[in-house]
Amino acid sequence: MSRKRIFISGPYSADLKYKIWDNIAAAEKVGRRLAKAGYDVIIPHSMYQSFDDADYDMILAMCIRMIESGFIDIVYVLKGYETSSGSLKEIATAQACDVEVLYEEA
Repeated sequence: MSRKRIFISGPYSADLKYKIWDNIAAAEKVGRRLAKAGYDVIIPHSMYQSFDDADYDMILAMCIRMIESGFIDIVYVLKGYETSSGSLKEIATAQACDVEVLYEEA
């Protein structure tokens, strides 16, 4: 039985650098929990943290293509997504592609 691939979607951008690091840490914490539960986890927060802010549109486009490609089985949405334009686009893409969307419990 193959493991499901789960894509972590949640806030990344912030007005202060330490808040970005907090967002990365939150995504990684959830990712570790999901990996221990048996998922193959994709955490864009960690994958692209070395890219500078000018690459935001390029990074979001890569994330959207990953979801559209059929490679992702589930999009797991972190708390706070409501204010994240990137997360909202990822959710809409997943829904349009019939990819399961799960939300972190409050």
